[in-house]
Amino acid sequence: MEKVNSPAWIIVGLGNPGKEHELNRHNAGFMCVDALAKKHNIAVNNIEFGALMGLGEIRNQSCLMIKPQTYMNHSGEAVLEYLKNYNMDSTQLIIILDDIYFMPGELRIRKNGGAGGHKGLSSVIENIFTQDFLRIRLGVGQAPEHLSLEDWVVTDFDDNDMAALRKAVEKACSAIEMIIDGDVNYSTINTTSMDYSYTYNDYLLYEKDGKLVKILDDFKNKEAYNDLMNMQ
Repeated sequence: MEKVNSPAWIIVGLGNPGKEHELNRHNAGFMCVDALAKKHNIAVNNIEFGALMGLGEIRNQSCLMIKPQTYMNHSGEAVLEYLKNYNMDSTQLIIILDDIYFMPGELRIRKNGGAGGHKGLSSVIENIFTQDFLRIRLGVGQAPEHLSLEDWVVTDFDDNDMAALRKAVEKACSAIEMIIDGDVNYSTINTTSMDYSYTYNDYLLYEKDGKLVKILDDFKNKEAYNDLMNMQ
C-alpha cells in the first residue's frame, strides 16, 4: 500500500472489542478515545489495519484516532501498521490505557517507560521496538481478593467508579489538547490527586473548578498558583 500523508498525531485507546466489553475496566482507553472524538466531532467508525479509526482535527492539527480490534494482548499489531502506513514515528503517538495501580479518577501521563505489567502496552512496545512514546494511564482500581486480575479488568465499572473515571477522562482530554497545542513541556504529568496536577518544567497544569488550567512559568495566574502552593 502506498503511504499517505502523515497526520500530526495518532491517538490510540486500548481495549477489547465487542458489546460485552464496552463498560469493562480494561476498556478505559476506548472510553477516552470515544470522549475525545465526540468532543471534536471525529467519527471513529472505519475499519483499517485491524482497528476502528477516524481522522479529524484537534486544535487545528490532523489527528488519527484508533481503537484496535485485535483484543488487548495484540494491540501493538494495529499500532505498528498505522505507524508504517501513515509514515509516522513514536514521537507522534499517544497511547491511552487502564491502570490497576491507580484508583478510578486518577491518571498519569508519561513520555516513556515500560509496560508495568500491562499486556496491551507490552504488545505496543514489542511491535514498534521502542518505549519512547507518550502514554496516559487511567486508574481502574485494584482487584478485590476474591477476583483474579484477569477477571477483574473485564468487570464493568460500578456507578461510583464510572463517575470518577469520567472526571479523569475529561482531564485526560484537556491534557491531550494542551499537548497537541504544544503548550506542555513536561517530563511527567502525575495527577494521582484529584485536586491538582503539575509538570516539572515550563508549565503547570492545575485543576480548578474541575478543569485543567495552564499556568505559565512566570506565574501570571497568581490566584491559581497561590492555591496550588497552599495545597502542597
